[in-house]
Amino acid sequence: MPTGFCYPKTAKQLKRSITMRQLVTFLYYVPNSQGMVCCPFHQDSTPSLWVNDEFAWCFACGRGWDVFDLVREFYSLDFEDAAGWLRVHEAKITDIQVGGGSRKKGEYRGPVDPYIIQQWHSLLIEDHYDYFLKQRGLTRETVDLYQLGWRPDYKAYVIPFWSGVPSQSEVVTVQFRRTDESPPFFTSKFIGLGGHNKPAFIGSHTLQNKDWAVILFGSFDALLAGQDGLPAVSPNGASAFSSKRHESELHKTFLYKHHVYVVSDATLSEWDSVRKTADLLSCNNSVHKFPDGFKDYSDYRLGGHSVSQFLNEVLEIEFK
Repeated sequence: MPTGFCYPKTAKQLKRSITMRQLVTFLYYVPNSQGMVCCPFHQDSTPSLWVNDEFAWCFACGRGWDVFDLVREFYSLDFEDAAGWLRVHEAKITDIQVGGGSRKKGEYRGPVDPYIIQQWHSLLIEDHYDYFLKQRGLTRETVDLYQLGWRPDYKAYVIPFWSGVPSQSEVVTVQFRRTDESPPFFTSKFIGLGGHNKPAFIGSHTLQNKDWAVILFGSFDALLAGQDGLPAVSPNGASAFSSKRHESELHKTFLYKHHVYVVSDATLSEWDSVRKTADLLSCNNSVHKFPDGFKDYSDYRLGGHSVSQFLNEVLEIEFK
C-alpha cells in the first residue's frame, strides 16, 4: 500500500465533516443572518430555504434535505455519485468559515433557531387545531402559546421545549410527533432535531412559585396539565433523566420543591425508566399510575375526569 494512503471517507464521516451551511455557501447560495437563502429548486425571489448545520428545509417546497440529498437533487446524481462529489470537494467546502465551529457526533450545539419554530407554527391549518382540541384537549390559545407546529416533509407535529415561558425564552430542543401519514423512515412515535437533542422538560415554567410538581411522561399530557393549572412537566423521552449523568439537571429543575409526584402512563416498557427517574430525585417524591383503562393524563381528562379527581384518585392528595 502506498505511503500516506487513506481509505475514502464513509457517508457518515462525510456528514460529520460537512455542514449544510458550508455546502450551500459553496454552491453560491449564501444564507443571511436568519439562515435563509433562495431555494435552488424553484423560482424564488425571496429567501424560502432555511439552513442550519444539519439540514435545509424549504417553506415553499415543503421539503427538507441533508447534505447528500441536496447534492443528489442539485446535480441529479445517485447516492454513490453524490458521495463521490462530496469526497472530491470536501476540503474546499470545509474550509469555508460560516460560524458554529467544528462538530462532534451527538454534540449539542445550542438552542433551536426561533425562526424555524415560528415558520413551522405558521403552517398549522384548522384540521391541526381540531386535532389538538379533540384528541389532546388543547385550546387554540395553548397551541399558539407553545408555538406547536407542523412539519410537512415529515407529516409530523412539531413540539418545542421552551427553557422558560413559552414564546418568550429559548427552545432547548424539538420533538417531531409522527402521524399515520408520516414517511416510512419515521418508525418511532417521536424523533428529535439533529444537533439539538438533550434531556429537557416541557412545561418547566409552570413550576414557578409552586412548592410541588408533577412529572408526566407525555409531551401533550404536560401541555394539557399546564393548561389545567397544574405545575406539570414531561421529559423528552421516558429515559431522558433516568441516569446519573443528568442527575444535577434533574435536581436543578425541582429545586425547593416540597414533593414531586411522578406519574407513569400505561406503557409498561417505560416503567423502569420512570422508577429510575424517581430514585434520582433529591426531594420527597412518590410514584403513581392511572386507573386501569386510562393510558395517560390526556386520556384520563378527555374520559370525563376532572382535575380534582386527578389530584384525589391518581396523586392521592386533596387540595382545597
